[in-house]
Amino acid sequence: MIRKAELPADLVILSEVKDPCISVRPETHGCFAALSKTVPRVRFSIEAACRLVLLVLKEIFDENAYARFLDRRQLRPSRHSYREFLRETSCRRERSARCC
Repeated sequence: MIRKAELPADLVILSEVKDPCISVRPETHGCFAALSKTVPRVRFSIEAACRLVLLVLKEIFDENAYARFLDRRQLRPSRHSYREFLRETSCRRERSARCC
C-alpha cells in the first residue's frame, strides 16, 4: 500500500477515493504531463498524413477520376459504367500521347 507521505509532492491526489490506497493521476506527474499534451498532436499529424497518402493513391489509381466520371454522367458504379470510363480515358491517353 502507498501512503500519502511516500508520494512525490507534485502528484495530484484524487480526493473522491475513500480507499486507504491513494489513487494518483499519472498525467499530472512530470514527464507524463508533457506526454499527455504531445500524444494528441502526434496522433493528429499521423492521421493527417494518412489522409493525404490515401488521397494521393486515389488520384494515382484513377478512383477520383472515376467518381468524377460517374457524377458527370449521373451513373451508378457498375461494370458497364467502369467499362465506359476505361474507354473514355484510353481514348484521351491515346490522343495525348505524342512522340518527340
